[in-house]
Amino acid sequence: MRQRIFRSFAILIIVAIVLTFAAMEYISYQEAYANTRSWAEEDAELLAEYIEEYGVEAVNDSTAGIIQGRVTLIASDGTVLYDSDEDSSVMENHLERPEVQDAFETGYGSATRQSATFGSQTYYYAYRTAVTTEDYDEEGLTSAADTTTGTYVIRISRTMDTVIGEVLSRLGVAGALIIILILLELLLARSVTGRIVEPINSINLANPKSEPVYEELDPLLSRIELQNNQIRMQMDELKQTDIIRRDFTANVSHELKTPLMSISGYAELIENGLAKEEDIPEFASRIHSESVRLKNLVEDIIRLSSLEDKERRRNEESVDLYEIGEEVIQTLTPYADEQGVKLDFSGEHVTVLASKQVIFEMIYNLVDNAIKYNRDGGSAALTIEERDGRHVIEVIDTGIGIAEEDQDRVFERFYRVDKSHSRETGGTGLGLSIVKHAAALYGADVSIISKLNLGTKVEVTFPAKI
Repeated sequence: MRQRIFRSFAILIIVAIVLTFAAMEYISYQEAYANTRSWAEEDAELLAEYIEEYGVEAVNDSTAGIIQGRVTLIASDGTVLYDSDEDSSVMENHLERPEVQDAFETGYGSATRQSATFGSQTYYYAYRTAVTTEDYDEEGLTSAADTTTGTYVIRISRTMDTVIGEVLSRLGVAGALIIILILLELLLARSVTGRIVEPINSINLANPKSEPVYEELDPLLSRIELQNNQIRMQMDELKQTDIIRRDFTANVSHELKTPLMSISGYAELIENGLAKEEDIPEFASRIHSESVRLKNLVEDIIRLSSLEDKERRRNEESVDLYEIGEEVIQTLTPYADEQGVKLDFSGEHVTVLASKQVIFEMIYNLVDNAIKYNRDGGSAALTIEERDGRHVIEVIDTGIGIAEEDQDRVFERFYRVDKSHSRETGGTGLGLSIVKHAAALYGADVSIISKLNLGTKVEVTFPAKI
């Protein structure tokens, strides 16, 4: 970054200095050229007045010597009568020269002609003048018939360097000055670059807005801070995920090991003939119940794992929540009767875009929990309805309830509020976790309201127009 800034400064400085010198040379040349024209015009008009007063004989080396530039006197037929630099008798006719033609026609004319040798250019200014001549007789008298008027053009030419010539003539001095200025400016640019870059290099990337640097960098620092926060959140999530994974592994191992040990223990007693004849039916019953518990646990783990797979959304279809609710109630009514819990069902037909199997598992686990953690003579009610354009599944029971300190954790895998009751009912501790993951799959919100020993209400609210 430092080198890039320095290069930018250097290029800008060099271009600025060169352009400045070029502009100054051009302006200087234009001023010199304007002065040359002005002086030539003034000298030509002055000589014209002199000729009008004293005649063409007044134009000679003496008068031309006080004029800066070449003086040429031209007759009306283009003949050169006098030239301060060359012999007029050998000079060609000047009538075709554009400045001479303009002068005879309009009173004055000018032209600029550049040397073919690439070194100089000449400015010509021609000015018309008239000389009156009177002829006298022997008595010294004259008449109008003896008076003649001659028309002439006095031309002043001045040679000066062209723009390129002017630049080249001062190239040595100008070049030296340019080099000195560039070196000084580069040293200054390096110093300024260092002062600019130093605060940037000193930015605290962990807390970029702790110390102000440049106002222009605020958007960048804000993005860095936002990215840092996102990284911190992701790291926290990764740590939390790792903790959950380790807990899940430990819990799965424990949950699988417990029924397996029971099954293995009872089976070993029977196999080795250590079980009494009258105890064998009881041991077989326990082996069966532990097997069912193990089967339920494995099935719930598989369900939970599949819900974490976003590919499940490929099986989406228009699902009637009311119809699935009816199916769940029919399935669980025998279990509710067995537990002494009254089931109620109400609502309306509403549809969502989802997997029928996933929705069934969600509602099934909600109602199953409402029965499982209820009391004899209690009730559980399932309601499916539309509220403010959103579809809601609501399950209310009159069961044992959940303590306030446990309500934030009931959706964790294998978390049980009442472990002894869960063991008795065969609960795996994955029911509400399955509900949460199923809801998350379709962007639904899950809320829980519960009072210990008074009951629980769980609501699953789908987003509008899902």
